[in-house]
Amino acid sequence: MGVTDIMNNIRILMLPVILIVGAEFLLIGLYYFLYHKKQQSNRKKINFKQLILVALFIGYIVFVCELTIFGRGSSHFMQMNLQPFSGYIDAWKKYSLRDLQNCIFNILMFVPLGIFLPLLFSKFKLFKWLLPVVVMATLSIETYQTLTGAGIFELDDLINNSLGGIIGYQFYRLGSSIVQHKK
Repeated sequence: MGVTDIMNNIRILMLPVILIVGAEFLLIGLYYFLYHKKQQSNRKKINFKQLILVALFIGYIVFVCELTIFGRGSSHFMQMNLQPFSGYIDAWKKYSLRDLQNCIFNILMFVPLGIFLPLLFSKFKLFKWLLPVVVMATLSIETYQTLTGAGIFELDDLINNSLGGIIGYQFYRLGSSIVQHKK
């Protein structure tokens, strides 16, 4: 699978995400122009930036669900691969760029989760709260895939997705420290 095949697949998967996020932005725009401007000053106003982040987060969740859950066959019922780093080992032994890409994409897929969670929920600004949620999210996906046959439970996916969430959290922290330093 080359880069062009990957880009074509992403374009196909992005259509529902674009439609959902577009509908969300339309609803946010309607809310803002019809209701938000007319709110009385003594009421608590909803932060417009927060609404945009929630819309993007929902689009991200839909995209991840499309990649990992929906539209997959059921040919792998109850199959597991519990050997750590087997994807990297296979890529090395077979000189397979595709296997390496799979590992990298599993990391990249969860980077936004590590960014969105602390931006949306102040509790997740602490790493001790973020890490269990990232691990549980990927564990839930892997368990679902195993029980439905939509995929194989791979320890590599658990490791790579968790690493992606950690990398995303570090990007959040870097961005947050830059913003704080400029203030």
